[in-house]
Amino acid sequence: MSVITSMMTVDRRSSRPCVLWHRELLIQIGWKSQTANVQETARRVTASIEDTAFWTCLKRVEAHLRPLAMATNILQAKHTYMDHVLITLVNLHCIYNTDNIKPDVKDQMLSHLELQWKKGAGEDQI
Repeated sequence: MSVITSMMTVDRRSSRPCVLWHRELLIQIGWKSQTANVQETARRVTASIEDTAFWTCLKRVEAHLRPLAMATNILQAKHTYMDHVLITLVNLHCIYNTDNIKPDVKDQMLSHLELQWKKGAGEDQI
């Protein structure tokens, strides 16, 4: 979860002013690399940071990934018992089985959770 969390903590309030103040410097750094790929990447990154839609999409991705990251931490702990697994799966099901989740994401998440449940449960428990 630490990688996901650290990626998500870089937010618009800190990145956007930095790019606005140092845009030319960032692009110059790309030009100094003397490769077209890095130069184009510098332009795309600065354009993305300035784009409001990018931050909206990033917040949506964070909302989808945060519960999974927390569940992963719970399920990988040394002291995790079967009741923790059950509660975590039920919690994930409740989180993703709401109307505020886009239908395609909802369907994929719920079908994946069901698949994982069937993998872990015997035929008599389904």
